[in-house]
Amino acid sequence: MRRARYLVATLILLIALTDARAEFRVGPAINIAQWFTWPRYEPSPSPSIAWPPYKETPRPPNLSELQALKKAGFETIRLPVDPAPFMVFEGEKREAVYRMLFDALALIQQAGLRVILDLHPNSRHPVWGQHAVIAGLDAPAFVAYADVTAEMARRLAKLDANRVALEVMNEPRLKCKGEQQERWERIASTLVTRARREAPKLTLVVTGACV
Repeated sequence: MRRARYLVATLILLIALTDARAEFRVGPAINIAQWFTWPRYEPSPSPSIAWPPYKETPRPPNLSELQALKKAGFETIRLPVDPAPFMVFEGEKREAVYRMLFDALALIQQAGLRVILDLHPNSRHPVWGQHAVIAGLDAPAFVAYADVTAEMARRLAKLDANRVALEVMNEPRLKCKGEQQERWERIASTLVTRARREAPKLTLVVTGACV
């Protein structure tokens, strides 16, 4: 419930070019966590992720369950996605992770629901967690994260812009004052610029930094 209120009441800043604005409407929304939020991390201190990367327990929702959400009045799914597997894996394994995700997006849309894909770095990961990503523009984790953001936007741009949006980062754990606020503004600006370059019509969702 807290996540749903956060999504509808406090999160949204919709950014789109004025000459190519997507008509993405949130409406009644629900957050579905754990589908893509908890990769199977290798034991510390290894930075690796096991294969397949995402846990199968709890079981992801099936089409009939998603259709039940639609029937109950929900219009949009917020789908948190830990980007670490996209940063760790390369080549065919990375493509396989994208296929897993986009198959899920297709299932959600088949149920008649719109989707906000929420890039949701998890600070439990020692190398690719949010604490590493938000360390600064030159941090290796941020460079990799920005690349994933741009690539995700590029792929989402192939979908119906009225039915999909991209949240560039979940709840940045930075204070909304001083150096941390300035750092977040630089980070957010970079992510939005990278995503917008790849997907001019895609709705972007950005939150402020206030831990």
